Amino acid sequence: MKETLEEAIKNDDLILFVGAGMSIPLGFPNWAGLIQKILIKLEKEIEGADCAFNFSYYIKKGDSIDVFEVLNELERLELKQNVKQILNSEIESVDFSESDLKRFEKLWLISDKIITTNYDRVLESVKPKNVKSFVNTNKFQQARSLSGTPFLYKIHGDIEDPDTCTLFTSDYESIYTEGNPNKETFKSFLLNKTVLFLGFSLDDPYVSEQMNYLHNLYNGYTKKHVLVSTTPKDLLKNNIKTHVINGWGIPFDEFLDKLVAYKKSYSKELTASISPEAIDVSKIDDLVRLESLFDDKKAELEKGNELDKRSISKELFKIRDKIIELRTKEFNFEALIPKNEEVELEHVFDTIFKSEILSKELISQINNVKNQQSERYSWYHRSVIVSSLACSLINHKKVDSQKIDLLIDFTNDSEPKVWEKAITYLLLVLNHLGNKWLRFNFLIPKLEGLKERDNIQKALNSIVALMQFGLQGISPLDSEIFKNGYFKESPFNYFLPFYKGNPSVDKLYENDNIDDVKGYIKSLYNIPLPDALKYLLCNTVNKKIEKKIKSKKELQNINNMLQLHIGFEPFLNHVNTFLNFYLNSPASLDIELNQKITVRNLKKHLFTSIEQHRAYARQFMLDKAWGKAITHYEQLLVIDKEDIDALSNMATCYDYSKKNIDEKLRLRLSIETIDPNYIKNLFNISDLYKEKGKYKKGISYIDKVINLDGKNSDAYFRRGYLYGKLEFLIEAIEDYNIAVSLNEKYIDAYFNRAVAKADLNRHEEAIEDYDIVISLDDRDVVAYVNRGVSKGNLMFYDDALLDLDKAISLDNKKIDAFVNKSNIYRRTGDFEQAHVIIDKAINLDKTDGTGYGGKSTIYASEGNNQKFYELLEKAFQLKAKAKWLDDDIKMKYKNEEQFKVLLEKYKQKI
Repeated sequence: MKETLEEAIKNDDLILFVGAGMSIPLGFPNWAGLIQKILIKLEKEIEGADCAFNFSYYIKKGDSIDVFEVLNELERLELKQNVKQILNSEIESVDFSESDLKRFEKLWLISDKIITTNYDRVLESVKPKNVKSFVNTNKFQQARSLSGTPFLYKIHGDIEDPDTCTLFTSDYESIYTEGNPNKETFKSFLLNKTVLFLGFSLDDPYVSEQMNYLHNLYNGYTKKHVLVSTTPKDLLKNNIKTHVINGWGIPFDEFLDKLVAYKKSYSKELTASISPEAIDVSKIDDLVRLESLFDDKKAELEKGNELDKRSISKELFKIRDKIIELRTKEFNFEALIPKNEEVELEHVFDTIFKSEILSKELISQINNVKNQQSERYSWYHRSVIVSSLACSLINHKKVDSQKIDLLIDFTNDSEPKVWEKAITYLLLVLNHLGNKWLRFNFLIPKLEGLKERDNIQKALNSIVALMQFGLQGISPLDSEIFKNGYFKESPFNYFLPFYKGNPSVDKLYENDNIDDVKGYIKSLYNIPLPDALKYLLCNTVNKKIEKKIKSKKELQNINNMLQLHIGFEPFLNHVNTFLNFYLNSPASLDIELNQKITVRNLKKHLFTSIEQHRAYARQFMLDKAWGKAITHYEQLLVIDKEDIDALSNMATCYDYSKKNIDEKLRLRLSIETIDPNYIKNLFNISDLYKEKGKYKKGISYIDKVINLDGKNSDAYFRRGYLYGKLEFLIEAIEDYNIAVSLNEKYIDAYFNRAVAKADLNRHEEAIEDYDIVISLDDRDVVAYVNRGVSKGNLMFYDDALLDLDKAISLDNKKIDAFVNKSNIYRRTGDFEQAHVIIDKAINLDKTDGTGYGGKSTIYASEGNNQKFYELLEKAFQLKAKAKWLDDDIKMKYKNEEQFKVLLEKYKQKI
């Protein structure tokens, strides 16, 4: 159970499923008790009415009441609404404002993904701000939850809207019917995540049914889940382990505390493995640091595979949004923006926006604007028409094929700002409409014509990729746009591009705080900010802003930092602009735009076979369906055997699949023949040779990296590690020296250098390195243990014990800490205390040979050779190494025949 939950926490795959048992201590009734309360109130409410329901019979049943029998009868008597009104009053009457909610706070510390069947709002009262709460009617948020975003999913409804509360059999059948998003979302979680059930008995037949279905469908090869209970339950048939606790009081709190502690310790471990800037972006207010980090991440992204890109891209856009936030901190979101002068265009936009079907006259007007040779209309006029057509298709239930036809035509525009928006909006619209557009046969040849255009296919690849990666999260600033009445009242104003000669641009010439107005304006056209923000920027330039953005050079600097030369711009901006309108605009008609990209509906007519395979392969990788992803990459390689993107991503699939080392190595070597300068691939080849134990061959590939990039600190660290495996400790230390000179916070390099120095008996120097490690991470348990060992070797026994005690305080199950502490007492002659401590080590894990090896040395120092040899052999059987023995033990026995025989038997060296 412990391993299952810890692995899920590490992989961010843990979902908590919270049932009524969590809320009962706060005064909320259990399932049977709730129905009893409803019956008592309902009987009084309809007293005197002609009702055939036998209230007294069911009320007397108490907790043995058949809940569904009662509710079905009440629904048959058409009392469903009465019941839900009473349900509302019963749940809302519970005042938990003065209650201790620490348990619920702990839940959010364990996981930011929670499903609950509870109607109450206790979890909402303590949830983090970044967590979205939604109910079973919200398809949009259900889809988002599958992408890994934090959520509180109230699968059985919320008491604030009793109609969403799942109570009657008809309610359950509605949300658990085949094809219903609730059922499909829940099945996806059960299949791909680890679910921890808390306060939930699993007696719910509808939940159990989903688990049974998946278990049978996949022959038991599904994710393992955990149920916390006070009694053992046989649930292995559903891949559910039961974690039994002694009660719902202190034992339950201790269980939660252990999970919280593990989550925190793992987060700390993760923090040590990546740069601090990547973790604390939200807390960084230093633009120089952010901009430098942005460039580093951008370079890292360009070298990454599809799995890397997903996580790195999210970090990248967080950094970008933070830069935008700081750069635009002085925006006045309620600024007065000059009225645009495009009255005719606005009328056409509004007419299209509101028209379910386009009239002949309107189509004629659109064609006039669409004419690229027209002297009257410019690119931004055509861009506005693209926006209005896309919005109109989303706004109305009836699909007008003429609008789709026109959108396709706009993808032929010679102006990138027009065709890029047109293909983005076309994809979003067709994806949202599902199959509705397929009945218009005349559209098919036009769509298939887009397969012949490389620019369109590259654009589609970028749009699909960013949506599969889940990068279409709206910038925090975007929703602020609609505070401004200019954008709030008119969709036309929101979608009007930032163009030359608009009144806001002219207003900049009146601002004396800008040194180079023309340069400033020129750069403003290219900066990848939403157009609405550019209008706000023009109308809020003041002395405070001027300190941040003074000239063309400064604005260009922002542009350089924000431009993503990775294929996601300008498409990311177009996607977010469109989504933001339907998420936040008062004029968006409360339409939930489908954000989950469905390639299957579009592949036949819009994507080339290359882009189909690439999109499917990427999605299967993100879903960790490695075999299916490999199949699609193999198809890409049939088309182009030197497709580096396909080869490198297929190699990543090999790494996660059951391919053996030789298969992985052959693929990596084939990539090298095509691109010998691909550094990430060279690192991977070196790692594979390391796995095979061919350390010198691994070093030869790190040498290639160093020849390509002599400033790569990872290369020197990796080579140092391989030198260490060959026991070339001097060479290893030299490489670690270079690694830390290139990266002064390279904690692993300091640590490995300390180990190498200790192995050379240079313990004073080793201690200095461990000091640095601990200064960078004061919770590094192994660093305290190793520093304690080095101090012990220098006979600084009191200091050594302090370090070992510190290690034990951080991790009281760290066997090495107990073994080495015992050894200190052995060296000082306190054998009684040495035995006490080594016995603790052995009891922690009786399959770990180091404990028995440590105890054997105590017997050796006491002169008990029989016990020494008996326990030493047991230690060797459990994989302990003879080289770990202290020098005094090695010297004492090295010439004894029995010792030599034992070393030979277990192929040990000292």
